[in-house]
Amino acid sequence: MIDFKYIESQGELDQVTAAMEQSSRVAVDTEADSLHSYKEKVCLIQLRFKDKNYLIDPLIELDLSGFLKVLTGKQLIFHGADYDLRMLRQSYGFVPQKEIFDTMIAAQLLGLPGISLQALVQDSFEVTLSKKGQRSDWSRRPLTKEQLVYAAADTFYLGRLAERLEAGLKEKGRLGWFKEWCEKLVEVTAVEKSVNEEDLWRIKGISRLKPQELNFVRALWYWRDQQARRKDVPVFKIMNNEQLIELALSVSGAFTDHPKDFLKRAVFPKYIRGERLAVLNQSLERAAELSPSEWPQPRRKTFVPMARAQKQEVAQLRERLTALAEKLELPLHVIAPRALVEQIVIHQAHSEAEMVEASPIMKWQAALVASCIKD
Repeated sequence: MIDFKYIESQGELDQVTAAMEQSSRVAVDTEADSLHSYKEKVCLIQLRFKDKNYLIDPLIELDLSGFLKVLTGKQLIFHGADYDLRMLRQSYGFVPQKEIFDTMIAAQLLGLPGISLQALVQDSFEVTLSKKGQRSDWSRRPLTKEQLVYAAADTFYLGRLAERLEAGLKEKGRLGWFKEWCEKLVEVTAVEKSVNEEDLWRIKGISRLKPQELNFVRALWYWRDQQARRKDVPVFKIMNNEQLIELALSVSGAFTDHPKDFLKRAVFPKYIRGERLAVLNQSLERAAELSPSEWPQPRRKTFVPMARAQKQEVAQLRERLTALAEKLELPLHVIAPRALVEQIVIHQAHSEAEMVEASPIMKWQAALVASCIKD
């Protein structure tokens, strides 16, 4: 049984913060509500330090500023830190000031067959972690005992797991690789991605659609977003992308054949009715009133095919990298994904410095790739 303390008052949080100041390393995990809310948010913060587990409830009116200030100065242990770091930055502007230890990255660099937390805990401690809480609605209160136990388990083993993996990295001489990868992860997740409003509605699967069809895709996308925002649910719970495209094509076809009464001819899902259907009809009518000059245009990706010699060079380099990966007992994609190899060949980047300049490759990867390039 995993013991934990559920923190739901400012006094308790202040005590945890004071105790955490005496610890150099803290295991961290978060739970969010991405499957249940329009705009995902952190709903629970799990910690483990000095052999004690704490579950902090950020949805209660707590002042987290002092706690987060202390946390940012600790070495943090995560499993799959990418999502947690993005969520903490998005919710609180949190960016670690010291190094992190990501057990998933460590597992990849050791070439372990299973890199999920469940697989690593099973392999290292012969303990089977439950997956029952993965799809929970973490924004609902009160949280169940099952949810709390599940959440506490996510940090319970991280400290000991990190120690084992760190020892393995040292033994294989890959600790430097690991640190660079973790540093890069912190750097990438600390930056807010800029999004062009014109790109928001361009969902996967529309690259071959015509302007008129795209016009209705755009209208449907904004209608879906408005409905999801009003209901505070993820957009896929209103309509998934495949359904949206299918409906846009139906509406576009009806508009082409019967422009005056196209809404009566289009086939709408049966679950869209009442006020939701009325708002949808208004959105589609406004889209239908736009002139062809106002319709969005398809975006064709500018694809520059590689020359035959370049393709051969990519194949030869990947063949040598595959042999190196087998020797190091690592998956090839950990050393260099195919897209990275293609960038290196296209830019004729032969030295480590040239590779770093021409692609998002890490220095340790560049060194391995450079060792496989023959003059």
